[in-house]
Order: sequence, then C-alpha cells, then structure tokens
Amino acid sequence: MTSIFENTHSPVTVHILHDDTLTQDNKQKFIRTEEKYSQWLELHDVTEYFSQVPDDVKRSTKQFTVGTLFRLLITRIIKLDKVIYLDTDLVVNADITELWNIDTGHNYIAGYHDKMMYESLQERVIAKLNGGDSRNEINAGVMLMNLAMIRAKGDMFGDAVEWFSRRHHLANVADQSFICVYFGGFVKMIDEKFNLRNPPASMDIDSCIVHTCGMASKAWEMSGLPVQKLYWHYYLKSAWGENISRDELVDAISSYVKQPQPKPPLVKRVILRILRTTPAVIARILLKDAYYRLKYRLTHH
Repeated sequence: MTSIFENTHSPVTVHILHDDTLTQDNKQKFIRTEEKYSQWLELHDVTEYFSQVPDDVKRSTKQFTVGTLFRLLITRIIKLDKVIYLDTDLVVNADITELWNIDTGHNYIAGYHDKMMYESLQERVIAKLNGGDSRNEINAGVMLMNLAMIRAKGDMFGDAVEWFSRRHHLANVADQSFICVYFGGFVKMIDEKFNLRNPPASMDIDSCIVHTCGMASKAWEMSGLPVQKLYWHYYLKSAWGENISRDELVDAISSYVKQPQPKPPLVKRVILRILRTTPAVIARILLKDAYYRLKYRLTHH
C-alpha cells in the first residue's frame, strides 16, 4: 500500500478485504499509513461470507490460502464500476494511474497473460477439461476489473462456489482456474510491466509492478534481489516501520531470510521424477476428472 501511495500522484482509495485474522494493531497501522499520505482506506471483513462456503471449495485452495478467493467477492462488496485488484506479494514501483486508465473495451478484465500456463501441456489439458483456454488465462495477481460488466454477467462469487463444487479437483491455481473459464475470451491482455513476475537481478524494475509469486522468494524475503531492497524501503516509510530500532529492523529482516530446503532421499526423488513425467501427469489428470465427474453425477441425481 505504501508503494502505491509513494508512486501515485492521483487520489487513491484502497479497499482491503480481510477476515478475522487481521489484528486491531495491524488495522491501526493501515489507518496511520493512509493518513500519512492523505489518501483513503476502507477495510472489509469478509469472514461471514466464508462461513457458509463448502469445505470442498476451501480445500481447493490448499496450496495457497482461502484468502485467494477473497477477490471473487469484489463485485458484492465494492460498489464501483471498476477496480484494480492487487495481490499482497508485490511492490508497486510505478504510478498506478497508468494501469487505471487502460480501456478494457468490451472485456470483463484486463491482465497479463500467464505464459507459464500456456507453455505447459499439463495446464493446457486442465484448462481444456475445465472448459477454458489457457491462451486467455491471465495471472490473477494484478487485474483491472470492469465491475459493471461483471455484475451484469452474474454473481461472480456465487457462480464460483457452484463451479468449485464441481471442478475443485482441477482448480490447480484456485480462483485463477475459475477466472479463466468464467470470462472466456473477454480478457484484455496488458503489458508485462504491470505484472512483472519474479524478475532476475539483471532486469530493470523501474515503472513496474513487481510480483513475487509462486515458489520464488517473496518481496520481504532476503535473497539478494532488488525487489527485496525496494520492499524494505517502503516498509520503513509505512506505519510498520515507524519508531523501529536498528535491532528490531535486523530481527525483522532476519526472520524472513529464505532457508534452503533439504533434498528428499534419492529413491523418493526418482519416484517423484517418474510421476512428474508428462504421460504420468496427463493420465492422473484424466483419471481424476473422470472419477469426479462420475461422483458428481451420482450425488446430484
């Protein structure tokens, strides 16, 4: 949030969707940061929405967190015609107005194409089984959303819950899998600078939204990349960095040093490599899909 305020010269209203895990202390820090920059902030507790969500839908986020589904509530909660959605694992090293001013035309959303999904045969097969096309799939961490059009289409959150109840076994990237299907070809592709994913140290990150996603080091982890330095620069300008001592800062940074993961035993590595070959992966996907389709028919008829 601080990086947005530091780099954007226009008035900004930040809407934060959260559950009951957001502490009162952190709420106050959000508010103090907003007041420091004379911008606007609205906090939206979505806990009640998720108390009724079926367990199989929640399980579909097991490799992420249930928070990844919060963005599907935007059309219900935020009464605007359009918004920019941003994940929390990024740094906005640019004026957000440039993204805001993009014309989505007759498209529901605008975002950067998730090329890794298209380049993977496994992901293309999953998208096809779900009724989508990975050529239209964007990384959902940064989206310009035409809320007026999306509301006219239907209730995105309700439609997502129903979709997950049938397709949770193939929601390999959680709500991004749903978004790919739900909006079909009505997606505007935007420049990579608006969602620069895990850039190497050699890449220029000026005027970019830097997204540290997937298994890469997060923006707050210290692994030597320029984005980490940038993150802590903005951290110190926020309410979290106010009145922090040198020792406290060292402790905070040290707690986020990424630790190398130990290698599994050789036999396990060999088995995993076999299981991850393309034929084995595709076979598992097709068998799993056939099983869950049959299970859904038997339980709903």
